[in-house]
Amino acid sequence: MAQIIHLLGPPPVELINRIHPECSSMYFDENGPFKHQRYYPPRNEGTFEVVFSTIPDSQQKEFFITFLKRMLRWLPGERASIDELLADPWMSSVQASRNR
Repeated sequence: MAQIIHLLGPPPVELINRIHPECSSMYFDENGPFKHQRYYPPRNEGTFEVVFSTIPDSQQKEFFITFLKRMLRWLPGERASIDELLADPWMSSVQASRNR
């Protein structure tokens, strides 16, 4: 859970409120913040970029990070649909590289 929060940031309070209180109290305090932050460093902006910093900079890398950000969202309604993801520039670039 700490690693997910580190990557995506904290979940929205509305999502935490949907979890059974017995379960949510194991991870979040009554105001919403994650209780176990000490197990993982505070989130920095651009965490996706930090995680993938070992990959050489390229347009392909930027497309991939954008693709992941569209897919990995806390709230399902904010996630890109499968059709949107299939039409994503990263998917198009992967397909184009396979056709070469």
